[in-house]
Amino acid sequence: MPYRRIGAVLAVALLSLFLSGGLYIYERNRQTTPWFATTDLQKRFTASLFPIDMPAAGRAEQTGLARSPRLIGWVDAIVGKSKERTVIEGWVIDTTYWDQSPVVLAFFDHQFVGSTVPDSARPDVVRELRLSEKWSSPRVGFSLELPTSCPAASLIEILIISEHRYATIGNPMIKPDCSGAAQ
Repeated sequence: MPYRRIGAVLAVALLSLFLSGGLYIYERNRQTTPWFATTDLQKRFTASLFPIDMPAAGRAEQTGLARSPRLIGWVDAIVGKSKERTVIEGWVIDTTYWDQSPVVLAFFDHQFVGSTVPDSARPDVVRELRLSEKWSSPRVGFSLELPTSCPAASLIEILIISEHRYATIGNPMIKPDCSGAAQ
């Protein structure tokens, strides 16, 4: 009888060890190997399967991504640095995972032109959104320099992608500054 109890305790301990090890590996991989690291974004969003005038959100849905209200962001500025360079600045947050940065994709006239990951802290955003203490240091601000002319009259689309989800962001008040003045 005591051997059965010892065997049951050992079985539960071994099962707990395997489950906690598996959870640790899953979390570590989720944080260090995000979905986009293994995907060629340009090929995924410029595939010839799409009509040339298909919106970025339509492309995201057709590639299997699901729209998510948990991805939020804002475009602060679109500035033409020169005739060949444009910079888009803003912030993005995946409110599902505080420890994971989403990817930002930019499209001008339905054409994919570049992507980035947030790389700067934005305590103003964290404070304004009243996010918890764990949000005090993550990088949510982005600056995306694009090798293309300023899109003064173009349709500008910005996608946020995290895991297998997407959202569109923008700022309807922002008009691109295409003066070409270096900032």
